[in-house]
Parts: sequence; structure tokens; C-alpha cells
Amino acid sequence: MVDPARLVDELSHIARKLGIEVRVEHMRLPTHSSGGLCRLKGRQVLLLDSKSSVIDRAGALAEALARFDISAIEMSDDTRVVIENAHARQARLASGAATPSTPPPTVHTLLRPKPSLRRCAPRRRSS
Repeated sequence: MVDPARLVDELSHIARKLGIEVRVEHMRLPTHSSGGLCRLKGRQVLLLDSKSSVIDRAGALAEALARFDISAIEMSDDTRVVIENAHARQARLASGAATPSTPPPTVHTLLRPKPSLRRCAPRRRSS
């Protein structure tokens, strides 16, 4: 059995070896994800939601690292299996063999204001 906290530490270390910055941030918008890989100012950054569980963070890290060639990086056998499983899952989804149980949220759902919020007119700058 793999300790999830140790797995997250090892996956974060591997990401740093690949030149990916790993940041744990409080996500303000409600998301259905524990994090993911993005590009900020030309750098690859892996954002992880601070509210998500350690297991979910490990899954997000493994999903992001599955996109890279990790064959030359030294890691434990358990960590390699987790990344290879994430890579196999991505390949199955890409081939259409399996569909995810919950569809990913669309951008439109994230842009809608919460029922308790209202839209405001933009502030006018006083001269």
C-alpha cells in the first residue's frame, strides 16, 4: 500500500525534475477537478487545489505527468505504476473506448454568476 502523502511528494519531485512548477492554491471558482497543468507566462505550472484530498492531488499530479516521457527519471516502482496507469487511462479516453462517468464542466458553467451574486456596472474612474 502506498502512502498518499509520500506519493504526492514523490510526484511533485518528479514534476520539478521535468521543469514543472508545482503550486498548491486555493481555487476560488468551484471546480470539479483537483488541479491540472497550465502555462503561465511561458512556464509550465501544475496547479493543485488546496481543498482537495491528498489522494485527489496525487491523481491530478499523475494525470499531468502521464503526458511526459518519464522513462529516464528514477522513481519508486509504485509511483511508476501510478503514472503508467494514468497514461493508460488517458489513452483509453482518447481512443473513445471508455467515457468518463462525469463530463468535465464547460466554460459556460464557470462564467455564470452564483445566484446570490449580481452583476455590477463597471466602476468609472474619477479624473
